[in-house]
Amino acid sequence: MSLLIASKLIGAGRGLAPAVVRRAGRVALDWDSRQKSRFEAVDSAGRRIGVFLPRGRIVRGGDVLVVDDGSLLVVDALDQPILVVTPAPNAAPNAAPGDAALAIAKASYHLGNRHVPLEVHADRLVLEPDHVLAELLVRMGLRVEAARGPFEPEAGAYDAGSSATAHAHAHGHTSDSGSHAAVSSGSGASHGAAHPPEGATAREAAAGFTFHKDEKKGSKTPLIGGLAAVLLIAAAGGAWFLKGRAAAVPPPSTLPPPTTMSPEMVALAQKAKELEEKLQALEAEKAAASAKAEEDAKKKVEAQAKARGQAVDPEALARAQDEARKKAQAEQERKAQAERKRLEDEQRALAEQQAAEEQRRAEEARAAAAAAAAAPPTTVAAATPPPPPTTVAIKPGTLVDVNDVGVIAPVALNKPSFTYPPIALRQRIEGKVDLSVLVDERGGVTDAKVISGAGGRAGLNEAASDYVKRWKFRPATKEGVPVKTWTPVSVVFMLPR
Repeated sequence: MSLLIASKLIGAGRGLAPAVVRRAGRVALDWDSRQKSRFEAVDSAGRRIGVFLPRGRIVRGGDVLVVDDGSLLVVDALDQPILVVTPAPNAAPNAAPGDAALAIAKASYHLGNRHVPLEVHADRLVLEPDHVLAELLVRMGLRVEAARGPFEPEAGAYDAGSSATAHAHAHGHTSDSGSHAAVSSGSGASHGAAHPPEGATAREAAAGFTFHKDEKKGSKTPLIGGLAAVLLIAAAGGAWFLKGRAAAVPPPSTLPPPTTMSPEMVALAQKAKELEEKLQALEAEKAAASAKAEEDAKKKVEAQAKARGQAVDPEALARAQDEARKKAQAEQERKAQAERKRLEDEQRALAEQQAAEEQRRAEEARAAAAAAAAAPPTTVAAATPPPPPTTVAIKPGTLVDVNDVGVIAPVALNKPSFTYPPIALRQRIEGKVDLSVLVDERGGVTDAKVISGAGGRAGLNEAASDYVKRWKFRPATKEGVPVKTWTPVSVVFMLPR
């Protein structure tokens, strides 16, 4: 059974006609599932549904999930074991009317201070079963009853849509339970508070927060004085170090600078980079054309079903998308085949030019060495000639730095087609992944590391790593010998516009 994806949530079905909601399918979920943004469930029709929501989003009973086949699913909060906390029925006859509310407030404080997910009502509290907390509440004079029912705890202070406006501070706690009904007392307990990190999601921020009064700010003078002392010590040490270095620096060397790549080699390397980018653009256009064809087919089927006043048939939609994708791939392949062949021919010619340039430079170096050997010896008797420099022969397969002098970088000769990651495709995620690949002396990629990723957990980084491992390169060379080296590459993921 295939997995359908639901990546959109309509809170409480807002904006949907009642008739549409009544015809929608149903999916029953307990709180353990609804507090997560990634989970799998089975709907009332027996279909497998993979839910992929923005991180920190909580699903509530009555919300509506939008499935990628166009269907809707109304979420039912599944009955589960719960504890219902109410004021004790045997309160004193002369108790004030506000005593019951005060008892509930005190219980909220103690439970919130423990970061317990809590459903709050005017006359009762609801929480998940916990015998330790139940005993605590009973000792506080409250009645605790076990029951079954839906559980809808309060959202955290930083959760989307929260109405809490109190000043909040983080305790550094971590929790996987989602939202918290976190309330704190006005006691003077110090917690070493810090504001939530910028860019944190609502759920991550809410997972570690309680409310309490602002603490008094202490004087920062000792801290500033300490920092100033540290800076003065560091400055004095740095001045002493630089002074010693300046005294020990030898006079500038009169030796000529080491040779670098010739202008011709620089131009060839730049051209090779441009050709690689063109080949990557071709692959990206192919994936984008397939994605656009699927999207157009989906819109067409949905429009036809809407015109007939019927729901979208998932099987018909899948067939239409599959046919459109295959047709687009075939058409794009025909268009790209000639261009790809031309670019690959250019790359091969470029590789031959690089090899010829390297051979020419090697011959020039040998000729210079022979001329130096044939020169008459010096007649200075008082000085002993220095020993000739020892040169280490480069062996095939030696690992070298691609930026070393005399190293010619590898050139990509063949890049197979790649498939857009399904999750990124459904969520319309694009990006560029920069990698460093290890090309061996035979031109194969033996390892790949992501340097700068994209797409979070949408699969772009993994797809790029798997893709470049199937590339074929002309290996790097040094002094005409094929060697291993790490070289940078980039993979661009682009959707149709």
